[in-house]
Amino acid sequence: MDTPQRTLMRMAWTLGLAGLIPFVGLALIAWGGDAAARGPATAALVSYGAIILAFVGALHWGAALVARDLNSTRVALALSWSVMPPLYAWWAVHLSAERALAALGFGLIAAWAVDLVLYRHHGAPGLGWFLALRLVLTTVGALSLFAGALALAGRA
Repeated sequence: MDTPQRTLMRMAWTLGLAGLIPFVGLALIAWGGDAAARGPATAALVSYGAIILAFVGALHWGAALVARDLNSTRVALALSWSVMPPLYAWWAVHLSAERALAALGFGLIAAWAVDLVLYRHHGAPGLGWFLALRLVLTTVGALSLFAGALALAGRA
């Protein structure tokens, strides 16, 4: 019998892993696709990376809304941090595609590092599975963004 927590974990892993398809697919096209497809794939990879980075930040907004044991300082920290990844992503998309891809890859890694600290303060029990999922998603997402940047650097 499935519990709500087991359903949550299974759905989060399934949807999270499915969310890697655009990262990997677009990076592969940027790397080895035909010349006509590489430019649009690279642009799509930049925009997808920015959207995902913004999503990662928004998770803290949600955590602040549902966490019952956060004091006002921790609520302010969670809400303040939640807007940083979207602001960074917005800045990054205005760079050249090569630099945007690299910046977004580093942004995902930085967000994961901050999350390791902040989620422990949110007071939600049993987040080990979520942090493991975030590690997998961050690793594949960042590597895909870096691969896209390297593909562009190799063509320069």
